[in-house]
Amino acid sequence: MKKKVAIIGGAGTIGTILRNGFRTKYDIVILDKIKPNEQKNFIQVDVTDVEQLLKSIPKDSDVLINLLNIKTKNELKNIAEFHKMIEIHLMSSFYIMHAALQLGIPKVIFASSNHTTDYYEAEGISKLGREIQPGIIHSPIVFMGC
Repeated sequence: MKKKVAIIGGAGTIGTILRNGFRTKYDIVILDKIKPNEQKNFIQVDVTDVEQLLKSIPKDSDVLINLLNIKTKNELKNIAEFHKMIEIHLMSSFYIMHAALQLGIPKVIFASSNHTTDYYEAEGISKLGREIQPGIIHSPIVFMGC
């Protein structure tokens, strides 16, 4: 029997790549607010609603992968946009960890991105005009286990 992997925020590019790469080895379920192109094993959920999240995550999941993201403009310059990011990246990530504990799901993977480190872009310069320095750690944050 295949292990079940629930990809939260899995309708985007990275979720699609993971779904396609994992589908032969794992039973994949996509949870997202946005419907993906392929809607097989898809559950629509608003992860800012902890009760809805708890009801939506398959209880037999072996792993939760958190790929949450929100597209906003000028995140680090506009307070209102920053608060939208907090709701997704902080509150909802906490809800996912909480759900894993409540449902007895043994592993959670939190995948970060360059968006959490000031949107480092091409040629080593961030959108805020900061140069990437060798001392900056630029790798995804991954938590394994609860």
